[in-house]
This record gives sequence, structure tokens and C-alpha cells, in this order.
Amino acid sequence: MKKKLLRTILLIVILLLAIVLGKVGGDSALTIPWVSFLGAGASFGLEPTVVDLYILKFTFGLTVNINVLQAILILVGILLYSHIKIHE
Repeated sequence: MKKKLLRTILLIVILLLAIVLGKVGGDSALTIPWVSFLGAGASFGLEPTVVDLYILKFTFGLTVNINVLQAILILVGILLYSHIKIHE
């Protein structure tokens, strides 16, 4: 049980690091001409929708922004995770 929980936490940490470092690196790469392609990205999702029920008001929406460096680091993180062995 501990091993499975540890692997799950490790995967989450690796993916979060890949996303954050990819965003920072991709935004920084936009200013350097020969690596600016790493900052190119796409945005997709659902526009915010408001549901007004008179006493409650809900807003639903989801937008995902991803750049090339984030995608590369996520793939590297998944490959790295698959090769990590955890011993108890």
C-alpha cells in the first residue's frame, strides 16, 4: 500500500514540475530567436458559462494552455517515472 501511494505521489510531483518548468521555460524561450519554437503553444477549452438559480450562481469553465516545452517535459517525466524503481 505504501509503495503504491508513494508512486502516485511521485507521478503527481513529476508532472507538476514538468508543467511549471515547461511554462516558465517556454515563456522565457519566446525572447530567444533560435529556441522560440519551444514557447509556441495552443489554448483550448470551454468558455465560462453562468448558471443563475436565483439564490445560487455557478460559473463553469475550463481552459488549458500548453506549449511545446511543456509537452516535451511531460513526456520526459512519464518516461522517467516508468523507469523509477521504489524499494521498501
